[in-house]
Parts: sequence; C-alpha cells; structure tokens
Amino acid sequence: MLLRSVGSKRLFSSSSQRCSNIGMKAILVPQEVSIEIQPLKQSIIKRKGRSLLTLSQQAKVKGP
Repeated sequence: MLLRSVGSKRLFSSSSQRCSNIGMKAILVPQEVSIEIQPLKQSIIKRKGRSLLTLSQQAKVKGP
C-alpha cells in the first residue's frame, strides 16, 4: 500500500514536471507569460500543430 501510493505520487509529479517542461520548451517564453497562457495551453494540447505555433507567436508578443 505505502509503496504503491509513493510510486503513484512520484510518477504523477514527474509526469507533471515533464509536461510543464515540454510546454516551456515549445513556447520558449518566461514563466510569467506561460502562467498567463496556461488556460489556453490546455486547448492547445488538444488541438496541437498550428495552435501551438499561434500560441508561441502570441507569447513572443506578450513577452519582454
């Protein structure tokens, strides 16, 4: 039981970190901008492709 819960928690945290890292690399913007865009990021993950490019362009415009 303990091993299972610890394993699932560890897997969950690593996967969430991995997703955020992939998002940061794909967008290439500071954390502040990515936090503003987070709600949009979910829709982009569903659409992928062109949406990700448009999001990166918006991020560059918003970013410093």
